[in-house]
Amino acid sequence: MNMMPNFPSDIAVPVQNYLSGERYILRRIDELEVSPSLVQGVTTICNEPSVYKWIFEDLFGSTPYTKDKAESFFEIGLNGWKEKKHFIFLLMSQTGDVVAAIDIKSPDLENAEIGYWASELHRGCMTNTVLALLSLARTAGYFRLFGRVKKENIASMKVLSRAGFQNDTVKSESCDTHNYYQVFLKTMGE
Repeated sequence: MNMMPNFPSDIAVPVQNYLSGERYILRRIDELEVSPSLVQGVTTICNEPSVYKWIFEDLFGSTPYTKDKAESFFEIGLNGWKEKKHFIFLLMSQTGDVVAAIDIKSPDLENAEIGYWASELHRGCMTNTVLALLSLARTAGYFRLFGRVKKENIASMKVLSRAGFQNDTVKSESCDTHNYYQVFLKTMGE
């Protein structure tokens, strides 16, 4: 059995915003040409109040998410794919702008964590983005994925629940800061 994920090339998965009906494309970060506008888009989104609060505040305090951090994000994304250790996807608008990011943080087919963020300007895109990622992950060979969400982040917990994740109550109750959600994509025999 292949113990590494096997993602296809040229991924361009359509994703629809369930609130606005707007259509997006989910792409591998390593198949995009990194441009100043993509770097600026990531910088802008990561400084939006809700994104910064849930993802970056614990890491950076009150220091803004800089262009250098966005450039590093792209470098980490490219290296993750190259080394087959970390798999970042970007959700792109029809005009080629970044609106969200989602990733699988390891090649561990039995127990890999996902993470994500989305622009406040594109509310309604994340559940369908998670569903698209689950489909890609299943095809790539993943059996189980989990998400870790700060206990106060109700919106993110709802995203995972709508996408079919179940609360791992034992792990959630044993942690003071995060709730854990998991989804089984297939059984070991499949």
